[in-house]
Amino acid sequence: MREFLKALADWLETYQAVAIWLEGIALAAILALDWRERIDQRKERRKQHDEIATQLAASTKQVEAAIKSADAAATSANAAQESVRLMHRQLQEQQGLGNSFLQTAVGSAISAIQFWKDQDLPNSPTCVACPRPTTWCRRTSRPRSTTQGESTRPPP
Repeated sequence: MREFLKALADWLETYQAVAIWLEGIALAAILALDWRERIDQRKERRKQHDEIATQLAASTKQVEAAIKSADAAATSANAAQESVRLMHRQLQEQQGLGNSFLQTAVGSAISAIQFWKDQDLPNSPTCVACPRPTTWCRRTSRPRSTTQGESTRPPP
């Protein structure tokens, strides 16, 4: 191995100018490759920047859509709440009408009862279509004896 290194050192001393030129060419090649790598990295960064900008634009649109959806949901909830409030008011109004109808019906029934209480029914003329009380019951308020097939009920 020593012989190889000694031979190399002798050759470099002999052809020192060629070695300097080779070193210069190698440095120029390294510089060119580094320059090309930087250009490729710049293109890659620009591409990544464009992708990120596109993703941000899409995210912004999604946020705007979510905000619109939330606003629509809030509007819908407010409308539903207003609808429930109106239905509640309508129900209360209907209950009030039902109460007044019931009060009117009860008042009318009481008036009819009072009217018929005030009438002198035992002394009123008898109806031709109505049977006389003596035909179907006696003064003891018992129905007369029935035979087979007859009913104890008064005739219609």
